Amino acid sequence: MFRIRRKDPSLLPAFRQLGRLASIRGDLGEALAFDAFASRLAAIHAGPWPSCEELATLAAGADHTRERLVELCTAVADQGADQTIAAELARLPADLVSLARTPGFDFSHLHRLARDLDATTFADFAGLCASGPPDEADLVQRLRTTLPGLRRHRRRVPLGRAVEVADTLHAALEHPAAHILACQPVGSLRRYDATVGDITLLVAVPDPNAWLGRVLDQLAAADIRHRGRRSATVLVQGEEVTLRAVPPEELGCALVWYTGSRAHVEQLGRRARARDLLLTPTALLDPRGYPQLCSTEAAVYDALGLPCIPHELRHGDDEIARAERGDLPALVARTHICGDLHLHSLWSDGRDPIERMLRSARRLGYEYAAITDHSQSAAASRVLTVDRLERQRDEVAALRERFPGFGILHGAEVDILPNGRLDFPDEVLARLDIVLASLHDDAGQDRARLTARYVAAIRHPLVNVITHPTNRLVGRRSGYDVDFDQLFDAAARTGTALEIDGAPGHLDMDDVLARRAVAAGVTIVINSDCHMAERLGRQMEFGVGTARRAGVMPAAVLNTRPLNEVRAFIARKRAARGA
Repeated sequence: MFRIRRKDPSLLPAFRQLGRLASIRGDLGEALAFDAFASRLAAIHAGPWPSCEELATLAAGADHTRERLVELCTAVADQGADQTIAAELARLPADLVSLARTPGFDFSHLHRLARDLDATTFADFAGLCASGPPDEADLVQRLRTTLPGLRRHRRRVPLGRAVEVADTLHAALEHPAAHILACQPVGSLRRYDATVGDITLLVAVPDPNAWLGRVLDQLAAADIRHRGRRSATVLVQGEEVTLRAVPPEELGCALVWYTGSRAHVEQLGRRARARDLLLTPTALLDPRGYPQLCSTEAAVYDALGLPCIPHELRHGDDEIARAERGDLPALVARTHICGDLHLHSLWSDGRDPIERMLRSARRLGYEYAAITDHSQSAAASRVLTVDRLERQRDEVAALRERFPGFGILHGAEVDILPNGRLDFPDEVLARLDIVLASLHDDAGQDRARLTARYVAAIRHPLVNVITHPTNRLVGRRSGYDVDFDQLFDAAARTGTALEIDGAPGHLDMDDVLARRAVAAGVTIVINSDCHMAERLGRQMEFGVGTARRAGVMPAAVLNTRPLNEVRAFIARKRAARGA
C-alpha cells in the first residue's frame, strides 16, 4: 500500500517528470502509464484527495507497470520528489546523465537526443557535432560547447575489462535463431586503445528494429538503460554496453563511422565532400541525397580513393596522407607470431603448471615458448630462489622429452635491483636460455637513477629482453619517468629487445613508445606475460593490437622469427661478453 501524505503536492509534477524520463529511456509503455497516472492525479486534485486504497486503484489501472508506480509513489513519499527523480535519471546512459547535469541542458534536450536522434553516447554527440541535422543547430552548438569538458571527466574502462564485457554480451547474442550476419566491437575498443570510452557492439542483421526488440525482450527491465530505434544501451556485468543494429548493406559505413577515431572520420568526411559526397553512418550520400551503400569498409575507402586503412591506425594523424601515397605499413599480425617469450607458471605467481602453459602455446600454433618465472626479490606470491630455479630446470628438461618438435626455453624474469645489479648472479643467468629483466619497484628513485638502472641492465651481456619498460598499470598507475631516448639508444646498440607486454594491466610499451623504439632501431618483442593458460591467446592479441597501433611491422619483432633466429639473437649478445 502507498505511504502517501495527504494531498502531497509533489506527486503530480514528479510523475510528469518521471514520465518524461521513461520516454527518454525508450520505455514507451512505462511513459504512457506514468502520464496516465499523472492525469488521473490532476483530475482529483480539484476534489477530495483519495485514500491510500483509492490511490492503489489508480495504480492498478496501469497494467504491468503497477509495481513500478507503487515503488515510485513510495519513494516520493519516503525520500522526496527530487531524490526520486535523481535516482531515475541515473538509470539513463551515463553520457546522457552527464549532459543532464550540465548547465544549458534539460529533459527536452535529452528527449531530442535520445528519441529523435537516437544519440545516447559521447561518440553519438561527437558525430552530431561533425554533421548534425540543420534543424538541430541550437542543440549541436550546445554539444560543441559542452563536449570538451565532458570528455575530460568521462570514466574510461581498461581495455581488458571492456573486452571481457563485450565478449560476454557477444556470446549471449550468438545462437542459431539470432540471424546475426556480423558482430563487431567498434570505437576505441576495436582500435586497441588502452582504455575505452564506449563499449559498443555493431551487429548486422536483416531486420535491425525487430532483432533489437527481441533481444531487449529477453533482458530484465533494470538492465536496459535506453531503447532506441536501432540502438540500445544495456548493463552487462555492471558496465554499460551499446548495441547498434544495422542492415548488412550499411555495415561498411557504420563500421568506419563508429570505429573512429573522430579525427579520422572527420578527415574522411572532408575527403568525401571534396568528391561531392556526404559520409554518414548509413551511406555515402550524393548531392541529391541518393545513398551509395557500402557493405564493407573497403568499399567506403575505395569510394574515397583510398586503400582500406587498418582500424588500429585510425588516429587522425597522418594515416590518410600515407594511404594516399601508398605508404601504409604492412602491420604485424597475430599470424606472424611464432612463439611467446614471457610466461609464468605455478613456480612463481602463475595459476597453471608449466605443462598446461606449454599445451596452450602449442594449441595456438606456436613453435616455441619461454618459461620465465619471477626471481627471488620479486614481490610475487612465489618466487624462484637459485635452488628452485635448478629444480625447475629439471622439470623443463623432462617436458622437452614430452613435447618433441616444440621449442621450450628455460628463462627467468629477473628484477633489476635499486643499485642496478640483477637479482641472480651471472653464473646462474648464464645457464638460462633467455633472461628477461624488469623493474617492479621504483624504490623512490628519480628519473636519472631509474634510467641508470635500466641502462645498466640493458648493457648486461646476459640480458636479452627488458619487460614492460614503464611498469604502468592501466587506469591505476602511470609509468615510470625514464629517459627513453637513452634506453632506446642502449637497446639498439647492445641488441637488447624491448617488450610490448600484452597483459591488459600493462599494455607496455604503449603505441607511442613502441613507435619511437622502432624508429630508433630497437628490436621489439610482443609477449603475453601470461599467468593463466586460458588467457594466453587473448593477451597476445592485446600485445599485437598495441603493436599495430604503433605501426610495427613483422621484421621489427623478435618473436615473428623462427626459434633458430631467436637463439642466434640471444647468442650474438652473449658472444660480445667474451669479446
